[in-house]
Amino acid sequence: MSNSTNNKLNNPKRKLFACVAVLLAFALLAAAVCGYVYARYASRDSYSDNQISLDDFYFTVDILGDSVDETSSTKDINVFGGTETQDITFYVCNYFDSLRITNSDITYTVSYASSLTSGGAKDVGITDSNGAITSGDSFTLVKNGTQSSAAYTLSIGTYSNAETITVTIKSTSPYTKTLTLNFNLVTASTDAGCELTSGTNTSTSAYVELLIKSDIAFAIGEVTINWSSASTLQFDNTNAYFTLDTGNTSATSKKAIDAEESVTVKFFKLDSSIIYTVGAVLSTGSNNTLAITISPSV
Repeated sequence: MSNSTNNKLNNPKRKLFACVAVLLAFALLAAAVCGYVYARYASRDSYSDNQISLDDFYFTVDILGDSVDETSSTKDINVFGGTETQDITFYVCNYFDSLRITNSDITYTVSYASSLTSGGAKDVGITDSNGAITSGDSFTLVKNGTQSSAAYTLSIGTYSNAETITVTIKSTSPYTKTLTLNFNLVTASTDAGCELTSGTNTSTSAYVELLIKSDIAFAIGEVTINWSSASTLQFDNTNAYFTLDTGNTSATSKKAIDAEESVTVKFFKLDSSIIYTVGAVLSTGSNNTLAITISPSV
């Protein structure tokens, strides 16, 4: 080997350059490998249900209010002084509006309780599309890229004592958030309800009058009246509020009955000896409805 060749191999600058080149090659290789692994992880994890930020988490109930930060509401229920049953429907949602939707499955529980340990409203319970639920049951709103909701109906039977029914909806994943619906059952007497007016429902009267009064707190969006037979009761078609349905045994309101408004409906008795009773079920929600049934007294 010539001296010239030996000088090139033993040149310190060339040795240093060779070492730097090798280290640089290793660094570039390591960076490429790490970049690939990170890209795979980021790509996979970007679709993880738990990667949404708290700011993108929307968990609401439709009757809470108009603010995205609303987490509780209190409503006074004074329907017929507690003498009639009522249903209150609410929706648990994974969105606030069409633009703010949670891109994740939401797991949550629904529970309810009374402020009274005894003597509370009868037959209180909650149902969903599958039937009655047990207080504390767990549910899931499934992520599907669009608005998702689940309907629940709180049923309250008759009551005679003031109490508060509290419904608690609590998310457990991906974030914890508690929504509370308080329903105060008021026992103060009001004129709201329906009744057969005195003096018309006798064994000798030619007709019977049904008096309907809305609650002091809200209007009744729709009223339906059902009676047992067209052969014993004939609806007065001159009534401006109702339309007689096919079959002549039911009528449906044409318009809402405003708060504290009263409406009288007359029925002609084809058998004057019959005395009648009346019952009603109110369902509250976006459009309060009242279902009335008139039946012969047994």
